[in-house]
Amino acid sequence: MFENAEMVLAALSAGAAAGATTSASRMVTDAYEGLKSATARAIKGWHNSTGAKAAADGDPSVEEKIADPESYHDELLDALEHVDPASERELFVAATMLQSLLNHENVGNSSDSPIIITGSQAIQTGQYAEMHVKINERRRK
Repeated sequence: MFENAEMVLAALSAGAAAGATTSASRMVTDAYEGLKSATARAIKGWHNSTGAKAAADGDPSVEEKIADPESYHDELLDALEHVDPASERELFVAATMLQSLLNHENVGNSSDSPIIITGSQAIQTGQYAEMHVKINERRRK
């Protein structure tokens, strides 16, 4: 079960709120669109693997539900909790990136751009240095 499903939904909600304003930067808009796309792929992959039926006529599509995460919270949460483990990392990274960008914009310091490094073991972002470090123990021969 995907333990960060609630965080993904929170990022989708924050992205939808930011996207409703004209002040959202291009980076935030792109990150939000990327998270929506990754979420749709993950949910559709889960639906395909379980043999779930496609939405009936008149029912909102997966994309429409993702665009309104507040209204479809329980349904999206259930789907996200069952996504393929391979999708979990992409969703986690996309949600974390969007939240980081939103936090940066809320600080209001436009002279400072966040530095985002993907595929690394550590990332430091923002004006108020926040660092997440993943340490793997490796055996040396």
